[in-house]
Amino acid sequence: MAEPVSYEFITLIKRLSGRLQQNIDAWLRPYGLARTQYVMLYYLHSQPGISGVELAEKMMIEPATLTSVVDVLQTKGLVERIDRTDDKRRKDIRLTESGEKLLREIPPPGPAMEAVLLDNLSHEQSDAFKNMGYRMLNNLEDELEKQGEGKHVSKD
Repeated sequence: MAEPVSYEFITLIKRLSGRLQQNIDAWLRPYGLARTQYVMLYYLHSQPGISGVELAEKMMIEPATLTSVVDVLQTKGLVERIDRTDDKRRKDIRLTESGEKLLREIPPPGPAMEAVLLDNLSHEQSDAFKNMGYRMLNNLEDELEKQGEGKHVSKD
C-alpha cells in the first residue's frame, strides 16, 4: 500500500506566502493602498513608459485585472491614462504628481518584510534558505518549461 501523500511542505509555503501578503497589506493600509496598487505604482515609477502588456506580465496579473487596478488608481488621482500618438486605440499609463509623492512617502515594504522573515536566523541560515528557495523556484520553472507553460526567469 502506498504511503499517504503529505502536503505539509506545500502548506507551509502557502502559509508563508499568505502571512507575508497580510503583513505587506498591513504595512500599506495606512497609505490607502492595496498590495497590487503599490506594485503597480512601483513599476510605473521604476520603469516609465512600460506597456500595459509588460506591466501585467511583471505583476503576474490578467489584463482585465490590470484595467481594474488602473481604474482604482486613476480614481484616487495617482495615475493617468495618456493617449498615444502612434495608436489612438491604446493608452499609456503614468504616475501623476500625487502618485509620485505618495510613493516617496511609503517606506518600501520589501526590506522590512525580509527582515521580519529572516529574524532569528543566522546569516548562514538565511543564505541557505535563499539558495534553496531559488533552487526550488528553478525546479518549478523548469517543470513549466517542460510542459510548454513558461520561461525560466529566476536567479541561478
